[in-house]
Amino acid sequence: KIEEQWRHWVCPAAEHGRECQTSGELGFAYVKELHRECRDSNNFERYLIRHYFENTKTPYELLEAPSGFCLYGYLTALMVLAWHSLPDKVGNALRYVYTAKHLLGHYHSFDFLESSSWPITSFLVLVNFHAGGTWMPLSSAPDYSHPGQHGASWYYERLAWKGTVEAAK
Repeated sequence: KIEEQWRHWVCPAAEHGRECQTSGELGFAYVKELHRECRDSNNFERYLIRHYFENTKTPYELLEAPSGFCLYGYLTALMVLAWHSLPDKVGNALRYVYTAKHLLGHYHSFDFLESSSWPITSFLVLVNFHAGGTWMPLSSAPDYSHPGQHGASWYYERLAWKGTVEAAK
């Protein structure tokens, strides 16, 4: 119900009872709600409104009253729906995850999840977008060892032929 109620903020075709079939059909109407909250920011209008509307020749009108749309609430709802769609409805799950990724904006310009109290992170969205239908419940990258953290000699020692069959050749 939440997804259907707010879908038109991302998919303009939803206002006419249709689904967006391609990523090109997704829109940025939700930016209007964000701008309503950030009107005192010159940079929001200067960079974000210009990028999402003026540069794409998309009409823009200020919202005078709050719509009730909550970007991170909707994004969280999409990720919960994706989780519950798997494994039976992979197509739906991928659509929800892709829409959540879209909500982060170009270059993740609306990604403030880590500094919010919402239970998901942009890492969770992106790792599941790239997982392609296999849910990965990660909210942050796992700790792992990489060659650079042990110093330059660690890597070069492993490049040596010493102790291998090839070293005797």
